[in-house]
Amino acid sequence: MTDERSFRDSSGTEWDVFDERSSGAMRALECDYPVPDRDPGLVFVSRVGRKRLWPCPTDWQRLPDQELETLCGRAASLAD
Repeated sequence: MTDERSFRDSSGTEWDVFDERSSGAMRALECDYPVPDRDPGLVFVSRVGRKRLWPCPTDWQRLPDQELETLCGRAASLAD
């Protein structure tokens, strides 16, 4: 099972989603957001912003896009 995936939300925004537990610092640097020093979560990255959700839900990779959009809506924005 991959630890990254993409989905398009209901407004048409494309989001890249990844699990910090496996993607870690390299992915954070690629997406230009602060590297977490503890409590890794699920990260959502798009042209409109970056967000992080704690804790990372189990089996999030198998969720339908609509449920990922709901999780994205609950995620906290990462500072620019």
